[in-house]
Amino acid sequence: MLGACETMLDNSELLVLALALAFLGYNIGAMLLMMPIPFSGLKKWGPTLMKDSIYAMVLVASLGIILGAVSYLQKTLNSDWSSLSVWIAERTAFLLGWKASLTAISAAISKLAGSVIFHSILEPLVKAVNYALTTLYSIMSIGIIVKSYYAKLIILGILLMSVPFRLTRTVGSYFIAFAIVFFIGLPFLPTFVEQFSHVEYIQAPPQDGVEYGVIRVYDALGNAIGYPVVFGYVGERLVFVYRGDSNGIVVAGFPDRGLPSNTSYTLKLEYLGRESILQPTPIIPSLHYKFTQEYLPIASIILDVKAPLVLYSPFPYVAIFRSENIEAGITLNERDSIVVVAKAHNYQGYIELRYSSNCTVYSHYSGSLASYVNGTFSWRGVEGYYERFYINGNETAKLTFTFQGCKGELTQPLVKEVSYMRTLGFSLTSDFTRLAASVIMSWVVLPAVYMVILGAVSSGLAYVIGGAREKVPFRAW
Repeated sequence: MLGACETMLDNSELLVLALALAFLGYNIGAMLLMMPIPFSGLKKWGPTLMKDSIYAMVLVASLGIILGAVSYLQKTLNSDWSSLSVWIAERTAFLLGWKASLTAISAAISKLAGSVIFHSILEPLVKAVNYALTTLYSIMSIGIIVKSYYAKLIILGILLMSVPFRLTRTVGSYFIAFAIVFFIGLPFLPTFVEQFSHVEYIQAPPQDGVEYGVIRVYDALGNAIGYPVVFGYVGERLVFVYRGDSNGIVVAGFPDRGLPSNTSYTLKLEYLGRESILQPTPIIPSLHYKFTQEYLPIASIILDVKAPLVLYSPFPYVAIFRSENIEAGITLNERDSIVVVAKAHNYQGYIELRYSSNCTVYSHYSGSLASYVNGTFSWRGVEGYYERFYINGNETAKLTFTFQGCKGELTQPLVKEVSYMRTLGFSLTSDFTRLAASVIMSWVVLPAVYMVILGAVSSGLAYVIGGAREKVPFRAW
C-alpha cells in the first residue's frame, strides 16, 4: 500500500492526472456547447470549461519553465535558505537557554516566601519566550514544507486548477502562488527583521555557572568585619565587587548578583584603605560552599572567609592589621580593651590600628618597638586615623588598645558594586523588560508581519494566476 501511495504522489503521475482532467473538462465544455438544448445557463459553461482546460494544459506544459523561472529568481535575488536555517537555529537555542533557566529559577522559588513577587517579574519574560518559540517553530515548519515540496505544491496547484467547473480553481492558484512566493521570499525574513528592528545583544543567562549565596567575612579571631568591600577575581580578571553590611554579611543573591558555581576564584578584602587576601584561597565552589536554607529565597549557599591580616575588628570601621611577617596573639582584658603581643620574624614588621573619626582609641605599648608613626586616612567616604607600630626582626612588643564610643551606626562605604551576573552580560532586574519587548517585537511581531506580507503577495499572485471569477451560473435555464 505504501508503494501505491508513493506512486500516486509521483510528480509525473500528478501531471498526467492534471492533463487528463483538463482533457475531460475540454470535452465536457465542447459537448455542452454543441448540444442542441435550449438551456442557456448550462450552455454558457461550455466556452468557460474549454478555456479553463486549455489554460490548465498550458500550465502542465509550462511546468519546467515555471520551475526554472523560480530557480532563476531565487539565485538572482540571493534567496539563501541556509541563512534562514542558521537564523532560526541561533534564536531557538537562545530562547531555549532562557526558558530552561527561567523554569529552573521559577521551580526553585515556587515554594518560598515572597515567590509571588519573583513570579510577577518572570511571567512576562516566560510568556515572551514562549510566544517567540511558537513563532519560530511555525516559521520553521512552513520553511521545511516549502523548501522540500515547493515543486510538488506547484504541481498539486495545477492539478486542482484542472478540475472541471472551477470547483478547486481558487485553491489551486493559491497553492501555486504560495509555493512560488514563499520559496523565493521566506529566506529574506532575517533581513526584514534586521532592517526594521534595533536589537541590543543580550546574553542568555548561564544555566549552571552561577550560584546565589552569602559571603560572611571574619577577622583572624572570627569576629565579623563590619562594612567590608569584597573583590572577586577569576585569574587576573575582576568578576564582581560587593559591599557587606555592619555584620560582615555580603549578599550575592538572586536575581542579578551571584557567585561562580563551577569556577575557582580568589577574594580580596578592601577595608579602611588596606587590602588583604581572604582565606581560603582559591575559593573552590564544590569544596567551600555550604548549602543552607537560612537565606532563602535570595541565596542558597554560605561562604565563610577570614582575613588573616586583620587581627581584630571589634566594631565597624575599627581594625588592627598586621604585616605578613608578624606573629601575634590577642588577649581580651575587658570588653573594650585588648592586648596584642606581637613578634616579627626575619625582618622588620608592624602592627597597625585604623579607626574612624567617630571612634576614640587609646593605645599603649611596651617592649622592643623600633618606631611609631600616625596620621589620618580617607577611604570611600570614611575619614579616620591610623597608628603604626614597627617591630624589629626577632623582637617582641606588647600593645594595649582601649576603644571608646565606637558603637554608633555608620553609613556604608561608597563603592560602585559590580555583580557577577553583570560581568557575564546578564541582569534580570534591568534586562528582563528590555528582553521581553525585544523578543516580542523582533521574533514575534516582525516575523508575523513578514508572513502576512508574503501571504498578501501570494493572494495577489493567485488572483493573477487564477484570473477573475467569471460569474457563470449553475442553473440550466
